[in-house]
Amino acid sequence: MCQRGRSVAMWRHREMENALGGPIDRTMTVEHVRKIVDEFSDESEFVDLKRKGAMLGERESRDRWRIERGKDVAALANARGGVMIFGVRDAKAVDPGEQLEPFTAGEVDPTDVIEDTFKAVREVTSPAPGFDIFPVHDHDDGTFYLICVVPPSAAAPHAVRQPGDGRNGLIYPSRAAGESHTIYLHEFQVAELYERRARVGDDRRKRAETVWADGIDALDTPRAPRVWLAVASVPDLARDDVLTSETRREIEEWEDSVDAFPTLIQKGFSGVGGYPVPAPGRMCLTQAVNDDERTGTLISTVSGFYCEIHVDGSAFAALPLSELDGTSPFTVAADDLVDTAATATAHAVAWTGARTGLWGAITVTAGIVVNGTDDTLLKIDGYGGFDSRRIIHRPVERRWPRAVTAVDLADTSSMQKRLAVAFRLATSLVQAFGVPGLGWLTEEGALRPYRMNNDRVRMAREWANRHHVRLDNT
Repeated sequence: MCQRGRSVAMWRHREMENALGGPIDRTMTVEHVRKIVDEFSDESEFVDLKRKGAMLGERESRDRWRIERGKDVAALANARGGVMIFGVRDAKAVDPGEQLEPFTAGEVDPTDVIEDTFKAVREVTSPAPGFDIFPVHDHDDGTFYLICVVPPSAAAPHAVRQPGDGRNGLIYPSRAAGESHTIYLHEFQVAELYERRARVGDDRRKRAETVWADGIDALDTPRAPRVWLAVASVPDLARDDVLTSETRREIEEWEDSVDAFPTLIQKGFSGVGGYPVPAPGRMCLTQAVNDDERTGTLISTVSGFYCEIHVDGSAFAALPLSELDGTSPFTVAADDLVDTAATATAHAVAWTGARTGLWGAITVTAGIVVNGTDDTLLKIDGYGGFDSRRIIHRPVERRWPRAVTAVDLADTSSMQKRLAVAFRLATSLVQAFGVPGLGWLTEEGALRPYRMNNDRVRMAREWANRHHVRLDNT
């Protein structure tokens, strides 16, 4: 079943946001629905108003109903996205003020209709588009509307299979640019979308390499530690990439709403935030220290942490694994490596979801970065809270561990889900040293306090409670 929309979706479309007075997601109210119907009573490229019979009577003809719902969703996904509202009459067929006709209490179970819609779209489309569908209730009279939100899809074109024995083939519906009706794409238009799909994948890979390379270049400064753990997150559906006063304010508001980076899980270190430095398309957050002349001037320095928050939804976060004055050979504690990987991953991925919405996929890269050109040797130490009797030494020289994974943004909606992403990345990193797996972080993103050093258990439990992360005592 298509699951991408099951978490609270936050796909952002400025025209629609302006019309609604807020995001198009499960926080919508009846007042928001009425406003969008008033604003777009004749529909538009982004708005499709549907009578409730489209969800009721037409379901009696199962094949027809499945095809119509698949066409509705695929048409928006193949274009620039949009929203469908079920429970609205055609403005041309009714008198002004009579367009709204919500579902009445007991008329239909919204849960059943939603399940049927997800199943129908999955059965008749290829590939199945990501979308969300949910009820908006009027608590005064028990009525409700069904809202279906469809983002533009990086996986377009989405085909719809015609009913019958298969000889009718596939159709490719799309909303006409600047118009309020559905068209069917010609062969050359379908070919262009397939070419775009391949290009999106290439662009994402190139963008992931660029964000990673630019981030690690910023770590190589005279005052910086030599060994770092870094994470980069890059979305499929990127936003605009110009740092304006509005986007800068959005970054600052988001930073204020989450744990200041870095707030490590085990060490109980309280994040200190960052010294914001604008750069093309991003804000760079560094540690602020007093200048050597003691004039009270703050200097941006890459030492205790480094973070880049990109306007397009990408992010880069890094934490040191060595002391400022550390020299080779470096011994890295496995548990600290996992702690920094989890912290950096959670922060970077959270920004991507907040900026672009929980739609599409992201590419997440994590790795150990060593500055400079001097000969360097890394060793791993300490595993799963065990003492020196379980030390594992496997030197790594100029083969710095690095891991890459692709994740659906819908699977990053909570801190525990983001830790599950960190598990996948950190497992590859520690295994490069010969460590079989992670001691205190599970595949599901839960924490195992009994596998931590005793002096860190209390802090980790408090952190888990604050972020609603499950503790695994098995």
